[in-house]
Amino acid sequence: GSPNFWCGEMPTSAAPFQTDTSTRPDGLLSVPNPGAQIQSEIFRATIEYAINDDFSLRYIGGKVDSEATELTAPNDNPTGGFQTFQREGGINKFTSHELRLAWDPNGPLSGEIGYFTSEIEDAFNFGLGFWIGGSPELVDNSDGPLDISGLAIPFNFLEQTDDTDAVFFALRYDFMDGRANVSLEGRYAEEDKKSIDVLSGGREQGGSFDSFTPRVSVEYQISDDSMIYASMAKGVKAGGFNGFTASTTPLTPDEQAFDPEENWTYEIGSKNVLLDGRLILNASLYYIDWSDMQVTSVPSGFDPDAITPGSVAPTIFLNVGDAENWGVELDGIGYLTPGLSVTYAFSYSNPEFSNGTKWGQFVGLCDDVFCPADGDVSGNTLPRQSEKQAAMGLQYETDLGGRGFFARVDYTWQSKQYLETMNFGWIAARDSVNASIGISGEHWSITAWGRNLMDETYVTNSLYIGSLR
Repeated sequence: GSPNFWCGEMPTSAAPFQTDTSTRPDGLLSVPNPGAQIQSEIFRATIEYAINDDFSLRYIGGKVDSEATELTAPNDNPTGGFQTFQREGGINKFTSHELRLAWDPNGPLSGEIGYFTSEIEDAFNFGLGFWIGGSPELVDNSDGPLDISGLAIPFNFLEQTDDTDAVFFALRYDFMDGRANVSLEGRYAEEDKKSIDVLSGGREQGGSFDSFTPRVSVEYQISDDSMIYASMAKGVKAGGFNGFTASTTPLTPDEQAFDPEENWTYEIGSKNVLLDGRLILNASLYYIDWSDMQVTSVPSGFDPDAITPGSVAPTIFLNVGDAENWGVELDGIGYLTPGLSVTYAFSYSNPEFSNGTKWGQFVGLCDDVFCPADGDVSGNTLPRQSEKQAAMGLQYETDLGGRGFFARVDYTWQSKQYLETMNFGWIAARDSVNASIGISGEHWSITAWGRNLMDETYVTNSLYIGSLR
């Protein structure tokens, strides 16, 4: 077999992917099937209590119970012969509690402290089943999301728990007669994770991850109509587990888990009111530095020469990548006449992988001619990120017989997005026009809206799966 990559702009029609024997309905990349079915119950509660003039207490609690199944048959000729289908199922339970104690004595110093705890129970399975073609309809005969009895080839079945406890604080100090302030925030979290591999006979992995994420910001009010600010903050994405094997490839002890991913964000900006209040202009410049990125990689024990047509290299997550991004953002509002206003926004960003970052999905597919055999993506743009985005909206508001009336039209545009980390193909730049109109009374409102009024056809997203054909 030989590798096949989509290069260039992704088409908006399925025609380039169809074959002479395809029986899919025109314009569809997959046949009609049950797809995803999701049931969720969501609860949320907030309680606030003023202890006295200086102290207040706030509690936030939440609970989510959900289950989902997805059944798909990505076959080119679904109405004849021996066919396969994919099935995914999962159950997720999430509970959280947060308590905040705030202190504000109407002086230069104020702050708050808090505690957060959450529990997550998650079970997920994925596999392949077989059926005899003859109808482009699929029926899910499973007994619940976690039933794998109808799957001829179950790929994975994991039961995971994630318990988090965190304490946090925030302090703010005002000075220069309230024209300037400095804020210091911090959060320390401990995360206990456990993963059980059901298909391997219940083998268990577990471990703890802790992190401290600080944030510092400074603001200065130049005048009543202008202020500047600067901030720096650390972000963390928790680590996790790869299991004991990737497909049939055993993992070394160092490959069975991956560490947290970190980033530092630096930002400076300004907020301004100009032209006697008729124009609001905000601007910011930022830089983000990612380290220890959780990169899709190939296990060290896998032989790339073992890839056969229709197969892919097994992948895991390892902390072997870095990236950086800098950008600018502008937004604001212009008041043209009484009742008529225009909103605007523009952003530019340049997210790139740092030198030495290698993406395992391309190992065994690249040949050092068309692309680096080791999956090196240094200098490439991060996928699914638009370099430039812009938006503008025009809104009219007035009183209509004692009722509030508004009409609004919005235009959005974004530049192209690469499909995958090697930057072979991309989604074309796209724009859209949306509108809404509404009327409201004291206790009611009615709104009508429309999206994509120009009836543009465009690709919104894509998923890259590397294999040989």
